[in-house]
Amino acid sequence: MSAHIFWQPVVLVYCIIACLGPALAQDTVQGLLAQRNAERNLQLSDEPNDGYSINITGNITLDTAAKVENALRTVDGTERITVLLTDSEGGDIDSALRIGRMIRLVKASVVISGRCYSSCGLIFLGGVQRKSFGVLGLHRPFFFSKGDSPPLTDNEIHALYDEVRAYFREMNIADSSFENMMKTPPESMLAYEKGEFREIAPAKDPVYDEWFVNVAARNRGITTIEYRARRENFNNESGEYCRVPNGVDERCIRDAYNAATWGMDLDTYRLANELAQINCEPDEPTDASIASSFNRRINKALDEMTGDPLSDYFEDVRVSQMFRCRLAVFHDWQ
Repeated sequence: MSAHIFWQPVVLVYCIIACLGPALAQDTVQGLLAQRNAERNLQLSDEPNDGYSINITGNITLDTAAKVENALRTVDGTERITVLLTDSEGGDIDSALRIGRMIRLVKASVVISGRCYSSCGLIFLGGVQRKSFGVLGLHRPFFFSKGDSPPLTDNEIHALYDEVRAYFREMNIADSSFENMMKTPPESMLAYEKGEFREIAPAKDPVYDEWFVNVAARNRGITTIEYRARRENFNNESGEYCRVPNGVDERCIRDAYNAATWGMDLDTYRLANELAQINCEPDEPTDASIASSFNRRINKALDEMTGDPLSDYFEDVRVSQMFRCRLAVFHDWQ
């Protein structure tokens, strides 16, 4: 079965906040919102809420990698990238490693739905945030040979193993996880159902988490220690927020998380976001140029297979009128 790649652009508003003081009453805010017909979903978050999804299913081939690269080259600064891994038995190792490295370059998240076996699992390890609603399966990498294939040499086999080990280390996966995979022969499968994948890889890459905490703390004007304390406090109490009959309201959880890490209550946080809809407007053409800079940076990174386009883009964003407006109102309301 051949691999099928498709991407889906989703409209995203990049979390901008207004420069009004906390004295403005709730009913006034609602009236202004009605006048502006502002029914957009603006959320103050350090990461965009929606974005591109790239769905990989079936056999992993060179064509798969090419299609993923083409999809990534269309992304701009208004999208977060999520790679969906849906029912893949694996395929070409080199292609999987290239895909994993590409999605790490752009700090993409990964989600397993169904089965993700063999080289598909290597792609999964490339994500900076990982979720699984299916089964991750790994085993020792191997060569596909036919009856008339030339004989393999020890050097070729060692080179393959060394390449995969290097990839694990690039993705900040412990050597012990690589060794466990190497103990599993190709005819077997080391299977992890849903959240069990945390036995070999964290749900959030540690380097990405360090970067993210630094960005979030800078935005809030607090230390990284304080940000982590607020985040941990929310994690310990999150079960008490936003309960609904069948679990939790995900949008409410997101709002409550951002409110807690800004040092606000939930109502204050939501009011500030509503004010943003009224007051923060882009400064054309400066903000438009900044918005397009991520696409330029991501294409350069893919050309060279190195760089940190999202970090560079975030530094561009920090000088935009909309972003400065966002920070000003939240610092007023803290």
